[in-house]
Amino acid sequence: MCGRSSANSAQSKQSEEDRNTDQSIRAIEISDTDFPDLISESNKPVLVYFWAPWCVPCRQLTPTIDDIARQYSDRAVVAKLNTQMFQQTPAQLGVRGIPTIIITQNGKEVERFVGLQSAATYREALDKHI
Repeated sequence: MCGRSSANSAQSKQSEEDRNTDQSIRAIEISDTDFPDLISESNKPVLVYFWAPWCVPCRQLTPTIDDIARQYSDRAVVAKLNTQMFQQTPAQLGVRGIPTIIITQNGKEVERFVGLQSAATYREALDKHI
């Protein structure tokens, strides 16, 4: 029995490592119409990344957000909304600068970050709500 649980533990660790390195897992792209349902229907915290293609800090942050999406794929929802294409949601939420990260839980905003922050800052914020 001990050997079996140790094998299961090793297999579980391997599965987690595979999930965290799976390059196909990225932040999901959402629109103004997707946003309300996403945050209200999720039973997990939702990190929403507001960005635009012309924004240099956003281009620097995008790989970090995709890494967080991989690392938290089973514990949180990570989404991104292009503010150049979709302006209604950012306007309603008072997003004035990008990049902006908003974390919601149970349909309500619980954290907000404006400007480029460290990956650790976003992870710590998500961890508080998991």
